[in-house]
Amino acid sequence: MQTKKFLTVLLVFCAVGMAGVNNAASPSEKSAGEEIDRTHDTTTSAIQTLASRIDSFFVDDDHATFLDNKTRVRVRLNFDHIENHGFEYSTKAKLNLVLPGLKKRLSLVFNDGDSMDGDANSRTSDGDNDIAFRWLAKQSENTSYKVDLGLRVKNDKFDPFLRVNTSWYYSLGEEWQGRSSNRLYYYSNTGWRDDFRQYFERPLNDDMLFRLRTRVQFFEEKYSNPRMEQKLSLYQTIRQSAAIAYEVLWRQESVEDSLFRPRELRIPAQASYQQVQIRIRYRRSFWKPWMFFELWPLVGWAEERDWESTLGVRIRLEFNYGGLGKLALDE
Repeated sequence: MQTKKFLTVLLVFCAVGMAGVNNAASPSEKSAGEEIDRTHDTTTSAIQTLASRIDSFFVDDDHATFLDNKTRVRVRLNFDHIENHGFEYSTKAKLNLVLPGLKKRLSLVFNDGDSMDGDANSRTSDGDNDIAFRWLAKQSENTSYKVDLGLRVKNDKFDPFLRVNTSWYYSLGEEWQGRSSNRLYYYSNTGWRDDFRQYFERPLNDDMLFRLRTRVQFFEEKYSNPRMEQKLSLYQTIRQSAAIAYEVLWRQESVEDSLFRPRELRIPAQASYQQVQIRIRYRRSFWKPWMFFELWPLVGWAEERDWESTLGVRIRLEFNYGGLGKLALDE
């Protein structure tokens, strides 16, 4: 009951907060907003200067190649509450530093591995601690090949890695689109990992999109393989100012990825667990065009908890530098 009361209060609070975004700002709010804009501009300038200096290492025309700036930094603050587990807080940053001097084929990426969409119901975080140089080997309308050479930190140890990213886009009749993507990793300390994703999607109208995603992952280092996921999503844009996704998800994962601690289990420990979720993800910009707010209420059924219903919620704040970010939700 406490969690249900918490979710109710939270939803009311967020609704009031979002309703107040469009109200006229007071003088003090305007002053605060101007200071935030100055800080944002200063940070963006510093990022652009860093990118320019790295770019000039590879070419002779210092700063001249950086006129078409594509470097972006995204910072996310996640606040999670899961029934029978408690509160958690995390900060995640992602950087894509493009080097135009090499004809945009070389970029520096930070935390570009995927951690299951930052899911509040999973501990997987292999994509939150790496940095790599990315070479764009081939880019066309239907195919993409990229190679990453980088370094991650895991368990307080440095772990060099090689990552090969491939994507293939294709049409399935007049209404459906398909996409197959694969990421093959080799880590010097933990061995091979593979991440395959298959997408089928269809626009329903100008504001709605249906997507089916199948995901299969293999980890040489983990106790149980493969990690599998099936997700159905319906995306909707609301008056070009907000986006919402309605989702149903099934997942099987290794014991290392379970969110629940041993004392929170209601069944004997085993090598892998399954879970089912129904969730809504709501996203909109607020206050500044480069700031975003997300709210994810969910209900799940986890095998670790003997399939009892579990309520949860995520609040996310996002800040973008070097660009305004995008309204569209992650996959």
